[in-house]
Amino acid sequence: MMTLKEVDMIDDDFIFNIIEIAEKSILYEVSTYPSPGLVSPISQGSHKDMNFYTFIDSALCLNKHFYKVCKISFDKNMTPKEIFRELRIIGKIAEEDMFDRTNGVNTHKGMIFLMIITISAVVITIRNNKDFYYIKRSIKDLTEDLLENDFKTLKNKKELTYGEKIYIKYGLTGIRGEVVNGLPTVFNMGLKVYEDNYDSLDKRRNIANTLIAIMSVSEDTTLLHRHDIGVLEYIQKTCKSIMKIGGMTTKNGEECIQKLDDELSLKGISPGGSADLLAITIFLSEVKKLYFSREEPWKKS
Repeated sequence: MMTLKEVDMIDDDFIFNIIEIAEKSILYEVSTYPSPGLVSPISQGSHKDMNFYTFIDSALCLNKHFYKVCKISFDKNMTPKEIFRELRIIGKIAEEDMFDRTNGVNTHKGMIFLMIITISAVVITIRNNKDFYYIKRSIKDLTEDLLENDFKTLKNKKELTYGEKIYIKYGLTGIRGEVVNGLPTVFNMGLKVYEDNYDSLDKRRNIANTLIAIMSVSEDTTLLHRHDIGVLEYIQKTCKSIMKIGGMTTKNGEECIQKLDDELSLKGISPGGSADLLAITIFLSEVKKLYFSREEPWKKS
């Protein structure tokens, strides 16, 4: 484990490490199976317009944008709100690059939003010589005004995003609410399950198992683009039941996950928001191993 003093001395080497971890986490997510309704190396899941290679093409164009995020987040003269304004500009440009690589297919829009914020929070935390759990506070500081700024003028907007439409219909804040609250799904569920099984399951099974745990609690609004709230509740309930029988740690649990994959793929249901949170879980766990002690962040406020 590197000391924070050593990090201060290397700058670009540190940034390249963070970018490598981010890319690895994004690729680990799409490389895992069974992953109900999601794209993997062996299945297009519920998607007809993308496959494993589409995701690789998309993921590999993000490095330069992550580099800019790190550089801006090192600036101690900028407030969290000022940094966040810059992050949104970087995110929009990253989205344009993604759509260019995929011929207009949305592979990583939610991932870009989450990863950019999380990378920034990690850099700010290390820059300020704080402990791992401070990342959660940094995320909250960056996004403090997000809900108010994004939702206060919805009635006057002519064109709404999917997330905005779902907020109006169900009152769910989705990915925005997740970051405003400091990624509770990741810190309270994802990290604990992932790290508890790090040595007992192989990498693929551990990641798949963590995905099901995240799906059991995530208010995944990407499911609601084409389906009603009942689908989200059904998936949460099903995944809770799977985790109760052991998830990927048991043969029965693994078979149930495969059946859920078959079902969601057939019905065109994709829990993309949970997949994004899975990648963030992997990213934070890897960052923690490299730069922080083995404390348990889900036990911190």
